[in-house]
Amino acid sequence: VKVLSASQDRFSSNNQTQSQLQKEIDELEEELSEKSKLFENTQQQSISKWQEVQEKLQPNEYALEIIRYRYFDKGFSDSIIYVGLLIDQNTQKSPKVITISNGHELENEALKYYRNAIKYRVNDDNSYNTYWKPFVSEIPKEATVYVSAEGVYNQINPETFFDGANYEINNHQIVYVTSTKDIKKTHIQTEDKKGLIVANPKYYASTPGSI
Repeated sequence: VKVLSASQDRFSSNNQTQSQLQKEIDELEEELSEKSKLFENTQQQSISKWQEVQEKLQPNEYALEIIRYRYFDKGFSDSIIYVGLLIDQNTQKSPKVITISNGHELENEALKYYRNAIKYRVNDDNSYNTYWKPFVSEIPKEATVYVSAEGVYNQINPETFFDGANYEINNHQIVYVTSTKDIKKTHIQTEDKKGLIVANPKYYASTPGSI
């Protein structure tokens, strides 16, 4: 069960003009903001209030829920939109709504480009701006971001994105959760931990204790 998300709304069909599409996006943002305020009145007791998630956030921590929608008008279309709902300790009225309207591109051309860049080890100058910048542009560096993702965002690793100066892994600490309500149940420890990496072990070494 998602915490910051609202029920799916009906979307317009593929033959809409650009202005009509933008109007639908604006209406979606407004409705998501309104519905986030009404979580406390829901009859589904299993759904947590976003304020309860907020209470578990520490300074410089953010919760980001990424939701995938398909436009609907008497049937599902191929038009896809991704919506991010973002909160931190200072969120007051409702989660911030961030929309990426070119979801079809994210799931096709952009995903192919991202995978090829990883596969052939070439510089990826696009994926950060395409997938990630709209969500984290206002999040300060070195912040912890709890991410609950859907759709194509389960097929990419934002920590590999390069913003032109740094890789995202050096900008933010990203913690993936199944749902943002997991933050409410148990606050995830994010302190630095040491680890040991062993490469090419010899599983059948003749000398006891050798690696």
